[in-house]
Amino acid sequence: MPGATAWGTAPAEVLNGDAVERLAWGVGWLCEGGLEFVGDRCGVVEYESLTPELVMGICRLFGLPVSKDRQPVLEDVFRLYAKDRSQTFRDDTGRFRGIALLATINTVSDVITT
Repeated sequence: MPGATAWGTAPAEVLNGDAVERLAWGVGWLCEGGLEFVGDRCGVVEYESLTPELVMGICRLFGLPVSKDRQPVLEDVFRLYAKDRSQTFRDDTGRFRGIALLATINTVSDVITT
């Protein structure tokens, strides 16, 4: 049967969509299955709160513990920039929030005064 997968039959909009639609549908199924597994232990993880310890805790929750010899590798992921692994990560969230706030104030100010 066309569209039949291990997760069921994909809806027509997914079958008629592109690869992104199919991937999103598959990820949705995986998340739904994960949600059933974790039940009331499910929660939102804010990007700013993401730490190696939190990731390892989530891995344990899903039965995927990070071995002691792999923990330094995971910790390195948090120490280096994802786009340039030769640079050490510096948290610049505050700077970007300040820029975004200033741009928002200027935009709203322009709208109000025109």
